[in-house]
Amino acid sequence: MSNASSIMRPHRRWLLAIAALLILFADYLDFAGSRVIREYYFKDFSSPSPGLTHAVIALVAVYLLLVALFGSWWLKVRAH
Repeated sequence: MSNASSIMRPHRRWLLAIAALLILFADYLDFAGSRVIREYYFKDFSSPSPGLTHAVIALVAVYLLLVALFGSWWLKVRAH
């Protein structure tokens, strides 16, 4: 398989980039919302650190952004 056939089409790359940004935005809203709820209801004003779930979601979103930028799936298993 040639390299040209493995590169994604532009509209799919745009959709993937938009999806990755939406994932990051939703993760931010989840983190900020939980912080606001904790401050309002529990009067806990300490600054929490993002958990493992937020880190994994961020890594997945960054990977999707890189795939959208360069146009190829790096972790895809290729037959030799």
